[in-house]
This record gives sequence, structure tokens and C-alpha cells, in this order.
Amino acid sequence: MAGSVVVPAVIGQSEATARQVLAAAGLQVGTVHDFTDWHTAAGLVISTQPAAGASVPGGTVVNLFVSKGKP
Repeated sequence: MAGSVVVPAVIGQSEATARQVLAAAGLQVGTVHDFTDWHTAAGLVISTQPAAGASVPGGTVVNLFVSKGKP
């Protein structure tokens, strides 16, 4: 069984960078949800689930919420 890891903060990073950071932490990327966001440039991570700072077992799937930019 994998040990516990903390979900890294990837908000504001590109999806590609977020994937690399999560993999380096021993986590898996799950579903990527695209959302229209007036305040965040397209392609940047808005949030994660579980949230950054959460302590989870290694190998946990982290879903990404990524901005599509302005409508």
C-alpha cells in the first residue's frame, strides 16, 4: 500500500505542468473538466479535486478543472 502524500498546489499552472507535478508526487490525473472562466487564461488549472493540501494515499486520482478562457 502506498504511503500518504499531500496534493500539490497546481492552480494557475498549465495542464501539462500540473500533470507532471502530480505524477512526481505519486498521484494520477483523472478526469479533466473544461470550464469557461473570465479570470483565468485558457489552458490553466482552476482547481483540483481533491484540493491542494489534502493528504491522500499515493496513487490517488486527482481530477483537474481547466479554464477554457472567456466565452
